[in-house]
Amino acid sequence: MLNVIKTSSEHISTCGVRQGSVLGPLLFVMYTTPLSTLISSLSLNHHLYSDDTQLFSRSILVTLTLKQISSWMSANLLTLNTSKTEFLIIGLEQQLF
Repeated sequence: MLNVIKTSSEHISTCGVRQGSVLGPLLFVMYTTPLSTLISSLSLNHHLYSDDTQLFSRSILVTLTLKQISSWMSANLLTLNTSKTEFLIIGLEQQLF
C-alpha cells in the first residue's frame, strides 16, 4: 500500500492566528468583548461560550436585538449563522402575545 501525502497550496494571511494556537481563544474573547457590551446595553442577560452566544430576555424584541447584533458582527468581519440560530419562547399564552 502506497501512502501519498497531499499538501494544499501556500496562502499568506494578513490577520488572525493559527488554528490550535494557545492565544486563539483569548484573542477571540478580547475581539468579541464589545459584543457582550452591546448585548448588555440592550438590557439582555447573556452567556458567551467559545463562538456560541445565548440571550435571555423577558420581552419578545428578539428580532430587533438580532438585527443589532448581526450589524455589529458584520462591521467586525463576523457572521451570524442564521441556520444555527434557534428561539425557545417560554411563558403563558397571555404573556406571549
